[in-house]
Amino acid sequence: MKLDRDTLFHYIGISKLICQTNLLNKNSTAIDIGIGKNLHNTIEYTKLFKTVYAVDAHKDSYKKMLKEIQKHQLKNLKPYHYFLSNTQETVQFHCSDENIGHSSQHFDMIKAAGKHLLPNWSTIEMQSTTLDDVFFDKIEDLAFIKIDAENSDIAIIIGAYKLIQKWRPVIQFEHRNEDANFARYFCKKFKYRFFPDNQLSSYILLPKGNI
Repeated sequence: MKLDRDTLFHYIGISKLICQTNLLNKNSTAIDIGIGKNLHNTIEYTKLFKTVYAVDAHKDSYKKMLKEIQKHQLKNLKPYHYFLSNTQETVQFHCSDENIGHSSQHFDMIKAAGKHLLPNWSTIEMQSTTLDDVFFDKIEDLAFIKIDAENSDIAIIIGAYKLIQKWRPVIQFEHRNEDANFARYFCKKFKYRFFPDNQLSSYILLPKGNI
């Protein structure tokens, strides 16, 4: 199933530059990392992919996914409660109770105290893991990875190198200005191209030969 430009942009939010790609089809798999409390995009992904694996480190986001799966009978949405990174270690995960999508390992607690934000935040210890460790032996026909993990995006990509080498998926991740050097390194290593999508504050990584 080929998708037109408007479908790609609306449902996936990836650049118009990949409007002609044939990587995305009804039998392929997507991984959606960093759900927050708004499941709209994740639910839309289930209409475009055979299976969607959705991962979030915040327990409330995971519980929300379970409720939505039951409510909408989403048999092809598979929820996971993991903190993803490039290593397995114990991390301090700072959770926002007000906006769970802002929860992050990199939240500045000292700065937050100065702004009187701490009553809305809590810190828990979690065991981090990698995409390769969780999914390498179970996933099939991986076509798309979306990452919005509050400054953990690059670590998550590094922890997915085996999956990327095997399936060469389209990757979208939220970027900061300093992430351009990593994008260039990644593209050279894996023979990808990268495109900034400033409207979405994201980078699109495309395997060469597909546009």
